[in-house]
Amino acid sequence: MKKFMLILAVLLTAQSGRACDVCGCAGASGTYFPGTMNGESQFGLSYQYLAFKSRHLPSILQGQLGEERISSEKFHLMNLGVRYRFLPNWQAIVQAPYQVVLKSDQGIHTRISGMADIQLGLARQVSFDSLKGLDRWIWVAEYDLKLPTGTYTTQDLSEQVSRFMFPGTGSFDHFFRLSSQLKRKNWLLSFGGLFRLNGEGPDQLNWGNRLQAQSELGRSIKLKNKHELFFSMGYVYEHSRSDFQKGVELPFSSYSIGQAKLSIQWRKASWAAAGIVYLPVHGGLAEGRVTMTQRFQIQLIYFPKF
Repeated sequence: MKKFMLILAVLLTAQSGRACDVCGCAGASGTYFPGTMNGESQFGLSYQYLAFKSRHLPSILQGQLGEERISSEKFHLMNLGVRYRFLPNWQAIVQAPYQVVLKSDQGIHTRISGMADIQLGLARQVSFDSLKGLDRWIWVAEYDLKLPTGTYTTQDLSEQVSRFMFPGTGSFDHFFRLSSQLKRKNWLLSFGGLFRLNGEGPDQLNWGNRLQAQSELGRSIKLKNKHELFFSMGYVYEHSRSDFQKGVELPFSSYSIGQAKLSIQWRKASWAAAGIVYLPVHGGLAEGRVTMTQRFQIQLIYFPKF
C-alpha cells in the first residue's frame, strides 16, 4: 500500500534523549521515521536536538549550607535506520544511533559522545481491506530489542558527568508498540502507544519503565510534479517510573510530561523529508528540577524500489 502516509509517533523509539542531571532525571524520547505506516522498505537519517536547564541539589558538606547550581545540557542525536520489508506485511528493523552531549555547569564545559545502543526489531502490519467501513484502517504492531552496545562506564561518573550523559544504558530493553492510522480523503488520523520494559544495567541499576501515548491529525496536499506535502498537529504524553539501584528508589528520576507536536512533511517518489517541533504543555521532569527548553527533529528518508 504505497501511499503518502508519513506518520510520526513519539516516545522512546529510535534513541531516547535523556536529560543530563546529577539528581537523576530522565527526559524525553525519540520518534519514528516518516513512512512507518505504509510498509515500504526504507533507509533513513534522523537528527534530533534537545536542550534542558537543570537545577542541581547542592553537595552539602558538614557544617556548610551548600549552593544550588544551574546547568544547561544539549543533546544531539543522530540515527541511521533501516526498515526492510521481507514479506508483504512484515518489516525487519535496525536502528544505529550516535549521541553527542554538551554540558555547561558554572563555567565548566563537558562533552561526551559515541555510538549509542543499537536496536533490532520486527513489525507486522494489519489492514482490513476486505471489511467495509474498516478498509481505511491500518494497524502496526512492533517489537524492538535494545542491545547494550553503547558506552556506559561507571568509573567516569562524577559531579560533572551523570549517568544520563552516556551514549548507552548498559541494559537490554524491550519496546512494545501499537500504532493505528485512519485515512479519509486527504485527512489522516493516527494514534498509538509504546511500553518500554527496561532491564538491569551496571551496578544493579534498574532504569524505570516508560509509557507513551500519542494522537495526531493531519492533511495532505498534492502539488505539481508529484510533490506532496503533509501538515499535522498532535499530542504526546510520556511517563516514566523512578529508577532503582540495588532495590533503592533514586530521587528525581521519574517524569510525566505532555507535549504538543507540529510537523511538516514532504515526499516525491522515493524521497521524503520532515521537520517536527515539540512544545511542552503540562507536566514536568525530575519534580520540576529539569526544564526542557527546546526540542526538534529533522528526518530524511529514501524508499528503495525492491
